[in-house]
Amino acid sequence: MRLTLQAEYAVRTLMYLALRRGRLSTIAEIAACYEISRNHLMKVAHTLGVNELIVTVRGRSGGLKLAKAPKDINIGEVVRFIEGQSSSAENLTGKVEKDPMVGLRSALGESVEAFYESLGQYSLKSLVDGNDALKDLMLEGKST
Repeated sequence: MRLTLQAEYAVRTLMYLALRRGRLSTIAEIAACYEISRNHLMKVAHTLGVNELIVTVRGRSGGLKLAKAPKDINIGEVVRFIEGQSSSAENLTGKVEKDPMVGLRSALGESVEAFYESLGQYSLKSLVDGNDALKDLMLEGKST
């Protein structure tokens, strides 16, 4: 299964914010750190805010911060809601018994669920704790 850029950017944003806990981070900072589009990141931040994973503070001194502790953010859940319904098992399984592709849809649906279950074993905390390369990236502002 291939993730969308939105899912990747969402997890990267959460990782950045997890390492910068205790202070607000701007979209511009995060975009510069990863060398990614600010426009795409703004959409991702909006989605993360709507799903109550981050808090957005408006204004000149505003920015983003985690709304939950990193240990309470499940990566599988994040990817599932970012990816949305287009890659969900419900869309792949189909419900028409006479559909000649029902076997394939069932197999794909099971595979997608296994993918999300596997990601569900990881918390945001598990992705950032002990990740010295990521810490170096945040401190030095270098790209991956």
